[in-house]
Amino acid sequence: MKVKLSQYTVLLAAVLTLASCGSDTKVDIDAGGSNSEQMNDDMDMMADYQCGQNDHPSVGKTMVFSSLAHDVSGSAQIIDNCTIRVSAFNYDGGGPAVYFYGGIDGNYRDDGAGFAIGPMLNGTVYSGDSIDVMLTSADQLDKLNGLSVWCADFNVSFGDGLFM
Repeated sequence: MKVKLSQYTVLLAAVLTLASCGSDTKVDIDAGGSNSEQMNDDMDMMADYQCGQNDHPSVGKTMVFSSLAHDVSGSAQIIDNCTIRVSAFNYDGGGPAVYFYGGIDGNYRDDGAGFAIGPMLNGTVYSGDSIDVMLTSADQLDKLNGLSVWCADFNVSFGDGLFM
């Protein structure tokens, strides 16, 4: 579960602590400075999304594949923290070392933001198929905003799109 404390929550906790300590106690409160901002950042970093849940902000986003090569077409939707459902998927099965790849802003290269998701696709013809592509961890959703049918041998996309 992701928890983010607001400045008001921190202030309320300090006031309640002061009230329970008696009137002679002095409490120094930083209601908006760098300490509270650092605490908020630390709380965000501790947020841990789990497979089987659907609480990641990307859940529900969809994309449509561009058709660049090998008759790739279809769409995809993020179903839960570890599942991307590819629907009405078409691919002629050609090309070596072809996978679904996740990436940021169209960068699917192995030496950039790109990474393989699921099994190799080449050699199998898809015609209007639905495929559930499983992420190895929910943290991978933070590392992608797009999906590609990617040829790793030639560093080229056969079709891709960004989740909106």
